Amino acid sequence: MEGAALNNENSNIELMQRRRAKVTMMYIGIISIVMLFAGFTSGYILRMGMQGWEAIAPPPAFAISTVLIVLSSVTMFWAQYAVKKDQRQQVVIGLLLTLLLGLGFAYNQYVGFQQLYVDGNSFVSKNTASSWMNLLPFMHLLHLGGGLISLLVVLFKAQKGKYTAQNYLGLRLSAIYWHFLDILWVYLFVFLYLIH
Repeated sequence: MEGAALNNENSNIELMQRRRAKVTMMYIGIISIVMLFAGFTSGYILRMGMQGWEAIAPPPAFAISTVLIVLSSVTMFWAQYAVKKDQRQQVVIGLLLTLLLGLGFAYNQYVGFQQLYVDGNSFVSKNTASSWMNLLPFMHLLHLGGGLISLLVVLFKAQKGKYTAQNYLGLRLSAIYWHFLDILWVYLFVFLYLIH
């Protein structure tokens, strides 16, 4: 009896250590992405003072996408709250809305790139500012692709009832990354809007 209890306790400790390791790895990944974008924004600022720079304001579609991604964090918080209360249907609804808002964000990014292109501000241009105005949102959009894939997986698992108030690590990791993408985009949008 004592041996079974000890094995169960050891198993719980190992499970907690694995969960903690996964969360730590997520934060290490986020730190590396922060460093990447810190390098990009530093390059942007350095390049501004050089020849061939004509300031460009972010297209209106980027403002719309900003609203959508902020709303998607709200719906992700809803899903996180619901899983802690074992409200499976609310978790699925929250994740589905987050996914739809994320797709809306991606679509408005596409519209923004189209607006830039129509105005003559493509990746390859005589105006260096247009290259940067395309590069920063595009790199964020690439990282968002990983977030959307993660959301699809988590949504599928939530529909299957895989998450409970005691076990929702996958949803937690996806939420950490999604909220990070939200904060990163708001930073980029404000940066591009104020420093152009």
